[in-house]
Amino acid sequence: MANMGKKDALAIGTSLLECVLFSGVIIGWPNLQQVLLNLSYFASSCSRGSPVNWTLNFNSSVNGSANIVCSGQQEAFNLVFTLSVSALSLAAFPLGHILDKYGTWVMRSIATTLYSAAYISIACMTPETSWILYPSMISISVAGLALLISNFQLSALTGSCRSVYVTLANGMYDASSLVYLLVKQAHEGGLSLRTIFFAMAGLTLFPWLRTFLVMPRMMARSKKQKRLDSISKDVLIASSDHPAVKQNTEGLSQCLRTVTLWTNVFHFSITNLQMGFYVGTLVSWLDEFLSSAAVESYTNIFGVMLIGGAVVAPLNGLLTDGITNYYKRKIDCKKARTHRGLCVSATLTSLLGIALAASAVCRQVLTSFILLVIYRSFIAGGNASFMALTFPQKHFGKLYGICQTIAGLVALLQYVLFKVAVQSGFVSVHAAMLVTCTLTLLHPYIVYKRSCRYHEVVAENNNN
Repeated sequence: MANMGKKDALAIGTSLLECVLFSGVIIGWPNLQQVLLNLSYFASSCSRGSPVNWTLNFNSSVNGSANIVCSGQQEAFNLVFTLSVSALSLAAFPLGHILDKYGTWVMRSIATTLYSAAYISIACMTPETSWILYPSMISISVAGLALLISNFQLSALTGSCRSVYVTLANGMYDASSLVYLLVKQAHEGGLSLRTIFFAMAGLTLFPWLRTFLVMPRMMARSKKQKRLDSISKDVLIASSDHPAVKQNTEGLSQCLRTVTLWTNVFHFSITNLQMGFYVGTLVSWLDEFLSSAAVESYTNIFGVMLIGGAVVAPLNGLLTDGITNYYKRKIDCKKARTHRGLCVSATLTSLLGIALAASAVCRQVLTSFILLVIYRSFIAGGNASFMALTFPQKHFGKLYGICQTIAGLVALLQYVLFKVAVQSGFVSVHAAMLVTCTLTLLHPYIVYKRSCRYHEVVAENNNN
């Protein structure tokens, strides 16, 4: 990173601020949901035929009145979040394809347009037009992911600190929950939702400026990669046995035949489902055993604690890089060392998921908040690091997109799980997630075995 140019340094620095302001605002959904509930959005879901499950929502700081919230209204909000998270993941593959084929400027222009349109739509929305929330939140989620993916490629400029940057960017993604917490506080302070979201639409000027002033037109490339690109085709063919060249010429079909890619997809899909279910149903879960005043207080605490993801996220990258560097003197094969670091990261992610499910079953609210903050950072950072470190950068967008797309389809189960939780209670669903998360330990085991295999092959070649 010492040889980094001023423009590259500015791109990396401003990317972290962009991640905080835009990339992961959907994570702060419980706080926005509280505001919309108090304004009676989706209240029409409580008309005739609505389920007979009612709760009391008290909002003394805004109007001093109590709002009756039915389960039909809560289901509508849960469906907004479920569709938004699923759309986020399902859009990853086409976004990755756009990035790989058309470049950074095109993808970011699409993302920022979606963001601006979504915020203006929410600003113009009323309780009678609550349906606008569906396309708006989906657009915000998809646009946020597009900006995050466009920033991930900047890891190529950070040299040996790639994992640290990727996980730090994901930590800033978690800190985006602060945005809707501030929206909630501003609304309680007297500002109208219309004013707040028009102001947020104005903030989208920032990603527009970043796109054309500091971001690469196509893809970010380090000086080493630029030198490699300048080598003639004949030299590449003649040097095809060189590891650096091999990694850059590895085909997409070969990547898709890698077993660890699919175990990573399984690992990410299950952990992402659990995380999404927990965040999306947080208010309903707390309503099950706490007073409405306590729920209001805990959602504020949750929004603040998620900011801790910015601190926790780099630990995953430091751990991965630390384990990899630890084996430098013991293992000659770079792939084997890298897989050891990824194995430890994936193992901790699975264990955190098991611990989160257990704390939710026992209704340990603050403990589950702390675990969720760490867990969320490890899920996103671990998946991105796995893709960035295991496969050639030229396929990162497509492979990351495939993983996110499958995870998005699995995430649609959140709404089904919510319906089950309403009927059978949240304890039973969290208990089932505990068992399911245990199965994700299969991925780090296979990654470890692959690491051992790489080490054995290199050792045999050296002996020969």
